[in-house]
Amino acid sequence: MAIAASTGNGNTAWMSKLPEPISNLPLYYLAIPGSHNSFSADLDRTQDVSIDEPGAIKFLGKIGGKGIIYNWGKCQTLSIKEQLEAGIRYLDLRICRNPKSKQLTFLHGLYGRPVKELIANVQSFLEVYSKEVILIDVNHLYGCSADDVLRVFVSKMDEKLLSKDRLADSSQPPSLSNIWNSKYGTPRVILFLHNHACGFDNLRIYSPWHNTDKHETLFQKLDSQKNNNNCFNVSQGVLTPQTKTILTNHSLKTFVDNTGINSRFMEWLKKKKSGHESGINICICDFIECNSYIDTVIGMNTES
Repeated sequence: MAIAASTGNGNTAWMSKLPEPISNLPLYYLAIPGSHNSFSADLDRTQDVSIDEPGAIKFLGKIGGKGIIYNWGKCQTLSIKEQLEAGIRYLDLRICRNPKSKQLTFLHGLYGRPVKELIANVQSFLEVYSKEVILIDVNHLYGCSADDVLRVFVSKMDEKLLSKDRLADSSQPPSLSNIWNSKYGTPRVILFLHNHACGFDNLRIYSPWHNTDKHETLFQKLDSQKNNNNCFNVSQGVLTPQTKTILTNHSLKTFVDNTGINSRFMEWLKKKKSGHESGINICICDFIECNSYIDTVIGMNTES
């Protein structure tokens, strides 16, 4: 599937094009576009309901309701490869050990693709676009441990790309410039497990979930969200469906379109700036191809 024009085809190597003053800043001072439940374009309706769901949802799946679960579990249309090519640099992941295949697999109501496929996609992308840096945040684990996930990444990913061991000068915040100049052993992937960046001293990520289906409440909470110093900070521009929401909308995509949440998130972002303690850092939303989202976030880095 070709990437829609609204995803910004010119953003495939956007980090490499940033001016030197910006590339010298810590990465947590940059505005970085990310996706919510990044893997969910590839959920599999032929498998069982996934282990993250309660009994009622599993029962729904058994009586022919997998289509409903799929419609509400799918938060993205573009594959991981397409997202990276469109400019996404932060991936939000939920991982489990699939009870049948025993592989580490993505999930959100239904099972997705194996983790090793994401690793292959990321590695292939970075082989071509060697100055891009990708943040991978594993923030939900089911039936597996952080050590299990780390072992798969270490075994499948080129050791030159992944910051898996303690790095030289790892107490200093990473910037694009010092990553490009090999100060950290050239990692192009920063992997977060339990909110901590592998290979860096005390480098963490803060990603509060605001758990509301109301615009006003979401933006009030986003406005009151305080960045943690010397830390990656995520602004989640997503509404959380409630029971009534699911009964009155066909799918998450319909809900997103009907509420206009992505347009409103763009309006909110355009009033903000990137950089320093109070600026926008990582953003995530559902269906990242909508409303010039990626262009808006990347553009924050060079606005005066």
